Amino acid sequence: MEQNEVLYEYKMGSEVFRFEAPSHEEAEMSRSYALLHFAEKLGTLFSEEALQGPDLAEIPTGFILEKSP
Repeated sequence: MEQNEVLYEYKMGSEVFRFEAPSHEEAEMSRSYALLHFAEKLGTLFSEEALQGPDLAEIPTGFILEKSP
């Protein structure tokens, strides 16, 4: 049985890292990817303590989920 993936997000200030995960537990495992993303994007403004999430993200209007083969 295939699980539907849900859109989650981590936030740091005004920056957002969105990704798909099948469960909240799986989303929590993506924390390291979010930290890498924010460290690269924010440089000296990066602060691990400022990380918020993972939270369910609203799916933007017109969003099309592309399934990998």
